[in-house]
Amino acid sequence: MILRRSRGDGECFVELDEAVKELTDRVVVFNANYGTCPPAGSIIYNTDLVGIHCDPAKWRGHEIWDFCYRNIALYPADIPVTYVPIGFHPSMQRFKRLPLEKRDIDVVFSGAMNARREKVLTGFRKAGLVVVWNDLIVQRDALLARSRLALNMLFYTDGVYPVVRAAHLVANGTPMLNETSPEMPLWAGGGVGVDQLVDAAVVMLRQPIDEVAVECLEKFRAAPLVLPC
Repeated sequence: MILRRSRGDGECFVELDEAVKELTDRVVVFNANYGTCPPAGSIIYNTDLVGIHCDPAKWRGHEIWDFCYRNIALYPADIPVTYVPIGFHPSMQRFKRLPLEKRDIDVVFSGAMNARREKVLTGFRKAGLVVVWNDLIVQRDALLARSRLALNMLFYTDGVYPVVRAAHLVANGTPMLNETSPEMPLWAGGGVGVDQLVDAAVVMLRQPIDEVAVECLEKFRAAPLVLPC
C-alpha cells in the first residue's frame, strides 16, 4: 500500500507507486511530513529535503528510507535511516514521445514554482524558446511527449537534486537539462549552474539530444530500484 502526503498535485511522484507496490507488501508513506501522522508499522520513504520541509524527529518509531546521502547526515543520531536510492523499474515507463516533427514545445518544466525557477523560465522565453510550465500530474506526460527538452532544476539554491523527477524523464526517454547538484546520479547525464541553463538549452536544442536520452536510459536500466524489504 502507498500512502502520500503532498504540497500539491504537481509533487505527487506517482511514478514510484507501482514500483514500490511490486517490490514490497509493506505500507510505504511518501512525504510523511505533510498531513496526519503515518500509521503504526509503516515505512517512511523520504523524497524531500530534510530540515526545510520535514522534521525526522517526528518519525521516531518508524522504519525510515531516504533517497539522499546529504539528507541522512541531517537526521538525529538516535534515528536509524537506510539509504535507498531511486533506481529504475519498468513500471516507470508510462508514455511514448511523439515523433520529432510533432514536438511543438521546446522546453517543459513540471513542478512547483518559485522566484528562482520563474527567472529561468523567463530567460528561456526571452531567448525565443517555446516554454511550458505545468504543475498538474494529469497533464504532465502529454506535455512531455510533445517536448523537445525537459528541465530539471532545484527549488532552493542549496536544495537536493530532484532525482524522482529525473527518474521519470529518463525512464521515458525524455532529453533532460539539469541544474547541477552533488546528488546527481550517473544516469542523469551532466548539469550546469542555474545561470547557465538558458544558454545550455539553446545549445542542446541544436543537437541530436535524443541520442543522449537513449544513453541515459541504458545507464538507468543498469541501476534498478532495490528496496531493503
